[in-house]
Amino acid sequence: MRAPFNNQFFQDQFNDDFIESIDPIDIERKKEIAGIMLQDLMNRQSGNVVAPDTTGVGFYFLMNFITPEMSCDFALIEQDFLKNCRSKLDEFRQAGWYGDKSFRTNKPNDALQNCVLRLIYNGAKLGDEYCLELIKNLYKVYHKREYNRLKRFQTINSDEILSLSEDDISGNLYATAGRIVSMCQFLGIELHENSSFIYKLLNNGQEEFLAEEDEDTDFEYFDDELFNDCSDKVNEWLNELAKKNIPHRKKIKKYLETSDFIGMCMRQHGYVEDYPNYRFNQYW
Repeated sequence: MRAPFNNQFFQDQFNDDFIESIDPIDIERKKEIAGIMLQDLMNRQSGNVVAPDTTGVGFYFLMNFITPEMSCDFALIEQDFLKNCRSKLDEFRQAGWYGDKSFRTNKPNDALQNCVLRLIYNGAKLGDEYCLELIKNLYKVYHKREYNRLKRFQTINSDEILSLSEDDISGNLYATAGRIVSMCQFLGIELHENSSFIYKLLNNGQEEFLAEEDEDTDFEYFDDELFNDCSDKVNEWLNELAKKNIPHRKKIKKYLETSDFIGMCMRQHGYVEDYPNYRFNQYW
């Protein structure tokens, strides 16, 4: 498998032809990886090694583990999980939270599935036999290609993890790396000591992602008089639609056309501006 960069990488960064041939985002990502990898190497050589913070790994695992196919089947997965683990939900809930705020930015159904998956993931990390087998079976079924490649390893190093991640067709290196590192632990695959920098890389990525999400859902404040005027106008429109006996679905469409007002209302409550569109598209 191809490593994401080789020993020539640090010199190549300063070659104009090399830089012009690569996407700027890809350059910045590889510079970040190289910098964290170098710092991690220096820490290990000096004996300054601490237990890794696994929050970023868990965050990215949860972000991209549910595939579209798994989402379609998730109601059955959830039912079986609750049947076997209902009495342990509080224990699983308290075991770990990874900064997930998808309820503010995703479809309600997706946010709910992410919440249930977090419980399953935490159960597996705690060593619950059912949760561990469930995670492994879901991985085999819905990430079959990646599972078939990963299961060949008894130990895995950083280059191999990043190579597997870059080969993922989704193109989300961080999410795939988080999934692979998590599954290595569940599948009994030993992580090489030079993989420790990946935890830092994913923690940095998580911080940046959540900062952008906070910016997208930053509270929008406006005075009560403006809010009341806008609210009265929306009610006037809805009353007009009711008088005309327009079907309920078309009423919703008309209401969603007032996107500026709705966006401000969502931001005032800490949701992303187009959140109602996610909800509307889910049911219609």
